[in-house]
Amino acid sequence: MKDKLLGDQNTKKSRESWMLELPEAKAKQFGLGPRTFSKKQVSDAVIDSSWTDSPGKSSSYSKERINVELMEKHLVSERDRQMEEIAQEHCGEGRKESLLKAHQKSLKRKADEGPKVKKERKAFDRDRDLGITSLDATKRREVIKKAQLLDSRFSSGNQKYL
Repeated sequence: MKDKLLGDQNTKKSRESWMLELPEAKAKQFGLGPRTFSKKQVSDAVIDSSWTDSPGKSSSYSKERINVELMEKHLVSERDRQMEEIAQEHCGEGRKESLLKAHQKSLKRKADEGPKVKKERKAFDRDRDLGITSLDATKRREVIKKAQLLDSRFSSGNQKYL
């Protein structure tokens, strides 16, 4: 208030980071959980120490945390390198080609060999496309006679095919 009265407004008010940032455990699930009270017991809850640390304590904690993260990254990269060596050793000269690669090669070969003829669209022809065939009188009589040989739907009939 005194600063406002004297006209000295150069000092900006700012909040500390712990007031503005969610703890990591809460940030992952923020807004995604159920909209009811938690049914877990109180003993299951994990208390994050970042909310209770003092500024002097948090700086040393953050340095230790960075060192641990660097060591974890180094261990992960070392393990990845070892696993890569094992994979290279396993997939050596004596291993056959995978079925997927063989299939892709054959498809590529077939595509290269075959002539590339672009199919053009044909106009709709009702008689050809719907398969309308007119039966003349003799064909019609033959079909009816063959159908009469079946007698009923439970008899086998004299012929195997119509």
